[in-house]
Amino acid sequence: MREIAALLAARFWPGALTIVGDRVDDLPYELGGDASSIGVRCPDAPYISELCRRVGPIAVTSANRHGEPPVESPALLRELFGSQLLIADGGACSGAPSTVVDVRGEHPRLLRAGAIDFDAIAEASLPSDPA
Repeated sequence: MREIAALLAARFWPGALTIVGDRVDDLPYELGGDASSIGVRCPDAPYISELCRRVGPIAVTSANRHGEPPVESPALLRELFGSQLLIADGGACSGAPSTVVDVRGEHPRLLRAGAIDFDAIAEASLPSDPA
């Protein structure tokens, strides 16, 4: 799993790929959802990169309700979820959401189609031939 995750991260990060792997038992944060897995992403949004550089990794959820389309503006986010949110406002978002892959098996498994084609992910997850 770690090898596949490392190959995909090297190829597609920063970018629109969320990698789901095993969550370590002693992670000191309540992240909700499935306690055995964690999704990790390194977006290519400059304002988020700068925020992480200043404060370290951040744990967040997607800015939409499950099964709903992505929220594309801070104003709509406030309208849907209320004004009590801390919003990193980098302006309007557009485009396809991140592709989500589970790397806990022998091969990556597509959980959500998105901006990166799964065929490219499958190809990038293969170890390079040492010959």
